[in-house]
Amino acid sequence: MAILTAACCSGTTQMGTPTGTVSKMAGVDCYVAKPSSPTTTAVILGTDVFGYAIPNPRLQADLFAAKGIHCVVPDVFNGKPMSYSLMASMDNLSSNKASFFTKASSIFSLLWNAVPFMFSNKTQTAAAIIKRTGAALRADMPDIKHVFVVGYCWGGAAAVQLAGEADHGLSGIVSAHPGQFKNPADLVAMRVPTLMQMSGVDMLYKDADKAVIQKAVLARNDGSQYILYPDVNHGFAIRADQTVPHQKEMKDKAFNDAVAFIQTISGVTLKDDAVIKVESKT
Repeated sequence: MAILTAACCSGTTQMGTPTGTVSKMAGVDCYVAKPSSPTTTAVILGTDVFGYAIPNPRLQADLFAAKGIHCVVPDVFNGKPMSYSLMASMDNLSSNKASFFTKASSIFSLLWNAVPFMFSNKTQTAAAIIKRTGAALRADMPDIKHVFVVGYCWGGAAAVQLAGEADHGLSGIVSAHPGQFKNPADLVAMRVPTLMQMSGVDMLYKDADKAVIQKAVLARNDGSQYILYPDVNHGFAIRADQTVPHQKEMKDKAFNDAVAFIQTISGVTLKDDAVIKVESKT
C-alpha cells in the first residue's frame, strides 16, 4: 500500500476557468483539453490525490493544449478522490496562528479522509486506468503518434509503474514529485525515457533516496533526465502558491521542462498557442 503523508494533501487550489470539456473514454470520465490545430502528440495527465475534477489538473491540461498537445485527464479514482478541502486543513496544521483545537480538527480531517481513500484506491489501479485511456485515445485519434504520461504525486508513481509494463504504448513519462514506488527496482524496469522531477523538500524521499533515483534514471542512457527543484515542497508542480515568487518560478520551470522533454523525445516541434493566466487562491 502506498504511503500518504500530510505533504500529499498540502498546497493551493488554482484559480482560473478551464476551457476543455468532460467526456468518457473507455468508460472513464475524462477532462479533455484540445489544441487549436491538429497534433500528433498527446499527454495523459495522472492526477494527485485530489483527482480530475478540481481546477488544478484541468488548468494544467489547458496549458499543455496551449503548447499544441492534446491532453486528457482521466478520473483515476473512480469518483472517490481525496476532498480538496484538506488543503485548507493542512494549512491550519502548519500555521503558527492556528489554535490547538484547530490543529486537532485538521489532524482528524486528514485521518477521516485518508483512511477510506487508501482502502479505495491503489496506484496500480490508477496505472491501469491511464493505460486504458491511452489505448482509447490512440484508437479514436489515429493521427496521434506520441503519447506521454505526465503524473503528479500519486499520478507520478502510477506513471513509473506503468512505464515498466509491456504494451503500454507510451513514448515517455514525466513523473513530478511522485508518490511511493519501489526505488530503484521500478525505475530499472521502465521501458521508456523518463523525466523525473523531484522537489527539494519531500517527506517521502530523503537525500539518499533522491541520490538513488538520480543514479538509476541517468544510467538509462535513453534520454532520461533527473531535475531537482530547490526549496519547494512535494506538490509544487501542480499545487504551488503562485503568489509566492519562488513557488511560481519552480512550477513554471517544471512545466516548461516537461514540454521540452516531450519535444525532445517525440522529435516534434511544439507551438505556443496562447498565454493562460493561472493564479492561486489566497
